[in-house]
Amino acid sequence: MLRLNSTPNPSNAFNKRPFDKNRILGGSTFLVTFLMMILIGTVVCLRNVEFFSSRDLSGKQSSVRGATVTDDSDKSTESERGEDRTSMIPSSTIPSDFTNAVSQLAMTDKDLDWDDTIFQHFESDNDPVVLESHKLLFFTVPKNSCTEWKQLFRRMMGYEDWNKPPFLHPHDPRTNGLSYLGTYDKDKQEEFMTSPEWTRAIFIRDPLERMLSAYLNKGLSEERYIKKWCCKISPKETEEERQSELEYLEKTNPSCVPLAPWETQPNVDTFTFETFVNEFMLQCNDKHWRPQSQRMYPNNWKFLNFIGRMENLHEDAKKLLQKIGAWDEFGSNGWGKYENMSMFERARSDSTNTHSKDRFAQFYTPELKKKALEYLKGDYQNKYLNFTLPDDVDESSI
Repeated sequence: MLRLNSTPNPSNAFNKRPFDKNRILGGSTFLVTFLMMILIGTVVCLRNVEFFSSRDLSGKQSSVRGATVTDDSDKSTESERGEDRTSMIPSSTIPSDFTNAVSQLAMTDKDLDWDDTIFQHFESDNDPVVLESHKLLFFTVPKNSCTEWKQLFRRMMGYEDWNKPPFLHPHDPRTNGLSYLGTYDKDKQEEFMTSPEWTRAIFIRDPLERMLSAYLNKGLSEERYIKKWCCKISPKETEEERQSELEYLEKTNPSCVPLAPWETQPNVDTFTFETFVNEFMLQCNDKHWRPQSQRMYPNNWKFLNFIGRMENLHEDAKKLLQKIGAWDEFGSNGWGKYENMSMFERARSDSTNTHSKDRFAQFYTPELKKKALEYLKGDYQNKYLNFTLPDDVDESSI
């Protein structure tokens, strides 16, 4: 007799199975063990990420007296703490390609201080010059040969009048034809500031020497820079207009009175270095003597990977141009009066003679040096600039 529905009901079969306590306990133990393994693995991964992200892979300067920035600062810091972070994770467990990837991603948009004015384009020497052809981002600094650098960049960009008139305003971004970081979108700015393929360079100068040079060049020269920009003194056609301007200065800005009228040429007696340091230095915080440490926000200094020195200008300039592949074509020739010298090769006959120790002592009394150092102390506190105070100055005194 044919029997229908011969397949047993699974639910009935399960209900008829005897209760197996050991089977249930075994499954629970396996599940708990599996979850614990996942938890432990997650913790290890997070520690690995924390380890890599906490390392400063940006290439800091520790004891650079020449040009290229090194990455020795992390090692010294860890050594001082008595801590070897590399022992936290066995190197054999880290794939080399993963390490390289982490190194390249160590400095990103999250590390940049986007409030910095270097990302904005509104005045001369505000945002750095961009040369995409050589992947160079150059931070010009007034009184640090920035005129010659801008001539070089114009030459590299193909301008035939790079060192001849009518190129009379190399610092005006509206007319010099150079490209600036502030004109790019944020993605490009991040690339230029963080990519290991890009060179981010700056040239720095002894702070006290730079300030003296600014006084001699901007205060006493025929350019009348301080008259124009700090005192707002301008040429007047009549004696009545000049007298009116003088009376106005006496009421609003007495320190500018010795510089009036426009037609007179200041000298070391009518406009002394003491007056410049004690009054104009702070009153007119101009970019030509402003501390170099203010060139960018503190957090963005670590992105630089080439810092040159004015004391080694020719040598460091050559190193930089060789690094970006521009020395042979643009730096080794075409400079000087007869265009037969290399860049910065000529021994510069500096009329201000700020390198002379006698000249330096002539202007810097102990009191003025202390006053200037108080204003410039940010330069000596910036570890990337690596400046040292004069031997006769105690750090606690400024």
